[in-house]
Amino acid sequence: PAVSAGWNIRQEEFMDEVDWIDILKLRVGYGQTSNQAVDPYKTWGRLATRPYNFGPTGYVTGYYVSELPNAELGWEYSSTWNFGLDFTLLRGRLSGTFEYYIQKTTDLLQSVSLPSTSGVSSYMANVGKTENKGFEFTVGYRNNWKDWSLDVTANISALRNKVKSLGEGVQPIKAEVMMSGSFNDRPTITKPGLPIGTFWGYVVEGFDNDGNFIFQDNNGSVNGVLTGKPDGKIDENDKTDIGNPHPDFTYGLNINVGYKNWDLTAFFQGTQGNDIFALMKYDWYFGGANSATLKDAFYNSWTPQNPNAEAPKLNSKNSSGINSLPSTFYVEDGS
Repeated sequence: PAVSAGWNIRQEEFMDEVDWIDILKLRVGYGQTSNQAVDPYKTWGRLATRPYNFGPTGYVTGYYVSELPNAELGWEYSSTWNFGLDFTLLRGRLSGTFEYYIQKTTDLLQSVSLPSTSGVSSYMANVGKTENKGFEFTVGYRNNWKDWSLDVTANISALRNKVKSLGEGVQPIKAEVMMSGSFNDRPTITKPGLPIGTFWGYVVEGFDNDGNFIFQDNNGSVNGVLTGKPDGKIDENDKTDIGNPHPDFTYGLNINVGYKNWDLTAFFQGTQGNDIFALMKYDWYFGGANSATLKDAFYNSWTPQNPNAEAPKLNSKNSSGINSLPSTFYVEDGS
């Protein structure tokens, strides 16, 4: 379902004497869309085959439950409220649109973990919730002077994304790309309270006497409960939010200048405030003895004579994994 309403203020009687406003309109709308991206047969249970050893009789092929059924499995739903303002001024020379929206998505498809005693590791269910809100603003100017014409349009938009819930029993979602196959460490996470795909890792505070990273000790645990206080050791609990891949805002500018039968068009676009994860640093700083290495890995890496370097010491094996773990060293401004 969807519904919208608008009020064209310019057509009201009290606007009759305002001749510099051509159009002034307020809008509000609500709509719901759905995503039916459920894999076929996910509502059914599944069996898989496996050889079972029965001793002297040898192996016999048998069946086991590989996936539980979920008859309640359904679509994801997104509900959106939007509020808008449209205007045209000065006999069409100046125009613009402002839009603010809030989108809430529920029943996200997630893999829900099950206890090992169930015999099945997980099942698919509609449990997640996310929220997107932001604004879009476009303004344009158009005019003509004899043989000349000018048309300029500028736009800016901002989006704030947050995971509200992944559902009970759903673990935080980590990136598929691993920084190091040896340490099974992944640079992004999706969890409640943070934007989707937040960069997740350690905060680098400097180098130790061997040229390896010193990570910030900011969280310990007592009896499995996090305390939020240092505990004198660096482990998984010390990971934190180290960057946001989503920009603070995006923008664009279109310019068209005309003179008789000639015209010049220019187009600009950009993002501001987004972070990027420089995976190339891992590949080319710690890629192994047989790999090419970036020049600045030599010139900017730690040595006893260069203790204030930007990068840790060169180490083709990096057997401890510490320098190649996801950290603020790899997060850069992506504006």
